[in-house]
Amino acid sequence: MTTNSVVFSVARHYAPPRVGGVKATLGHVTLALLSIVCLFPIYWMLVTSLRPAGKIFDTSLIPSTASLDNYTYALAAMPIHQMLLNTFIVAAVVTALQVVTGLFAAYAFARWRFPFDRLIYVLIALTWLVPLQVVMIPNYLLVVKLGLLDTLTALVLPHFAAALAVMMLTQAMRAFPNEVIEAAKMDGAGTFRTLWEIVVPNLRGVIVSLAILVFVSTWNEYFWLYRHKPLSLFDRGNSIHLDFLVRHQNVP
Repeated sequence: MTTNSVVFSVARHYAPPRVGGVKATLGHVTLALLSIVCLFPIYWMLVTSLRPAGKIFDTSLIPSTASLDNYTYALAAMPIHQMLLNTFIVAAVVTALQVVTGLFAAYAFARWRFPFDRLIYVLIALTWLVPLQVVMIPNYLLVVKLGLLDTLTALVLPHFAAALAVMMLTQAMRAFPNEVIEAAKMDGAGTFRTLWEIVVPNLRGVIVSLAILVFVSTWNEYFWLYRHKPLSLFDRGNSIHLDFLVRHQNVP
């Protein structure tokens, strides 16, 4: 018996049993149907956007005539490009700030011992339970005194740090092997080098997950921009955030 025959025989002996053909087919069909159900609202939104104004309530799956007039009207009625850019800038900056501040705070809580460290961590965790409505007025007064009204900085400042980032990264760093950090210190690595070159590369999954959560949450945030006199970050004609104008633009 040749070597290849032995390898093939062993591989066939230890190969996992195949799922029955009928069962696998039913599973794929079920997943395909569920995918269609999930994708249909997106398809319907796209098809409806291509209908002329007079046929906007037509129920046909395929429009008889396609038109780009709705997109032309939307681009002319609102500065979509500028709003998209501003929203992306705000979401990206807030995400970067929360990840960086969360990394620094998490490393301190996970690797250092200092007076009242547990109490401070509990207080930070408790701030997660405080809704934005409670601190909205103090944040607004702070923005006014700093002269930041009608600027993107006013949108970033109240969200530059978050308890979720600190808690999520602290738990991940506490599970990180302490022997690796001690070995880096023995090689002469300082605190910042250990954090950025040893810890952060090994926490890429947690950091990316956190960044996605923060980015999506910031992109969908509109309460801080809500037009409610006298608390107004932007004038009605000078609103520059996409989510705000989508919810408040009067479209006939």
